[in-house]
Amino acid sequence: DGFNLYGLRNSVHNFVDCLHLILDDKTEDGATEDSRELLMNATRLYGLIHARFILTTAGLDTMYSKFLAKEFGLCPRVHCRGQPVLPVGISDELDIDTVKIFCPLCGDIYTPMVPPDGSRMPDGAYFGRTFAHLFFMTFEDQVPDPIRSVYVPRVFGFKVNQTSKSLCTSRRGRGNGVTGATLGSAEHQDMLALQPRASRKGEHVSELRRESDSLAVLSWCSLLHGTGAIRFA
Repeated sequence: DGFNLYGLRNSVHNFVDCLHLILDDKTEDGATEDSRELLMNATRLYGLIHARFILTTAGLDTMYSKFLAKEFGLCPRVHCRGQPVLPVGISDELDIDTVKIFCPLCGDIYTPMVPPDGSRMPDGAYFGRTFAHLFFMTFEDQVPDPIRSVYVPRVFGFKVNQTSKSLCTSRRGRGNGVTGATLGSAEHQDMLALQPRASRKGEHVSELRRESDSLAVLSWCSLLHGTGAIRFA
């Protein structure tokens, strides 16, 4: 459906050639730009289309199966006890930050572990801010019951006074749900990150690294809905 491409033409350079590359269509004139740059731009376009696809009925159903299979991982928080998570972006714009994981039990977001092969994590815009929350609005039976167990700091068996400056959780605000207003805040992101953050916009990345990352991200997104071709709703 061409509507899924609406508004994306200005998001990447050489939109038409990128679309032909993604769909594996042969063109008479061939690509008009460097193949590595074309691959990188095609990857970005693919990711933006992917973000729209997972909001459709077909996309949500596909992600539902993967959520049940725990393919997106588990919440690293101890008291969440292996709660499956979903990918989420802190922005719908490209080059803001990499994809995060959202836990519906504690309501927090975390930076996922780096892939074993060392490839760069996908851009958060490939999933966007809407998907994870629309998912649980659609599949309400997957919304977990509230957490009943909370970690209680103790020193030699005695509870730490809530007013103590040594009580780290009082400053971190653990347990506060992530809302649209706090999801993109720098303080919230830094508080919850489990490892160094990915490169930001404007930081230099070698051209060859970008090329290999483009291939890795393209394959990673393809696996999310079990096909190497784009599916339009």
